[in-house]
Amino acid sequence: MVPGPSGQTRLCLSLRDARFRTVFETLAGDVAGAVASAPSESLGVKALLTRLRTWERFVQRFGPDHLSDEQQLGLFAELRFLTSCILPFIDTGAAVNGWRGPHGEPQDFRFRAAAIEVKATASRNPVSFRVSNLDQLDRNTLEILLVHFLAVDPGSPSGPTLPEVVADLRAALANADPVAASDLDLSLIEAGYLDQHEPAYADKRYAVRSVSWFVVEAGFPRLTRSTVPPGIGEVKYSVMLQSCAPYMIDEATALGMLRGRI
Repeated sequence: MVPGPSGQTRLCLSLRDARFRTVFETLAGDVAGAVASAPSESLGVKALLTRLRTWERFVQRFGPDHLSDEQQLGLFAELRFLTSCILPFIDTGAAVNGWRGPHGEPQDFRFRAAAIEVKATASRNPVSFRVSNLDQLDRNTLEILLVHFLAVDPGSPSGPTLPEVVADLRAALANADPVAASDLDLSLIEAGYLDQHEPAYADKRYAVRSVSWFVVEAGFPRLTRSTVPPGIGEVKYSVMLQSCAPYMIDEATALGMLRGRI
């Protein structure tokens, strides 16, 4: 970009594919708002580049469509965990920043010395959960790694919808910590959630049937980079819940393990 006669550079965002009209409208408003609210020109440029990179990743991962049923369920489970298990115990900014799944990190939540992988299923009789890579259940340098497993009924007449969960979380953060509220919105975009898609999510209510906690430690059924033979690349696999039974803990114990480590 070359500055014009007045020393200013004009950057135009234009829609080239009509399939992305809804996404583009949100993108343009989000980018313009981030730049306009920046306290200086240099920070405005930084906000512009940050937002454009975020939207570039969004388009590559999700395209013009709304989230699939599986993606909606996963997002519900992660936001529920953030709301009920993390926000009550730590600073709001640290809680929101600890939500790392949307940003491509191995575990859904990562803190100073602890990480939590959130799993959810709509199966009425779940027998397993899926693991998407070799790092997800790798404790590495962590003091503790937990699996938070939800069995959910997404066709329930009761329970919140995904837009209601998002709205409640935004409202809780708006007055307490505007910066955390802004960070949450950025993470929601990274997770593929757009307000314009809310009508597609509004008729599905989630009722939690059961919650299980597992501590990942020696002997836990898993694959990691250090345990697979040389030459194995990325893998996806399932872990049988029955095999995890010796590592099950109750919620009070799990939350007690997290306190002081998040």
